[in-house]
Amino acid sequence: MHTLEYINKDFKPLNVNDKIKKAQKLFEQNNHSHLPVVNKNSFCGLIERQTIELIDFKDKKLIDLKNQFSVFYASDSMNWFE
Repeated sequence: MHTLEYINKDFKPLNVNDKIKKAQKLFEQNNHSHLPVVNKNSFCGLIERQTIELIDFKDKKLIDLKNQFSVFYASDSMNWFE
């Protein structure tokens, strides 16, 4: 099983300058537990649904939560059973 075959490319990653409300709306629209966050095409980490799900962040941006980003990934050569 090659990892690349299972990568969802239906939406773009969030940008660190996006408002948190945008991430909350994306979580409402799908059942993902985490969403990727980038800065100028550089991976910054993943924001977890539970971190932002029930809080009103007003107009804050994802960069304000950078210490909450998780970093995990699957490489293209990884086997799902590893």
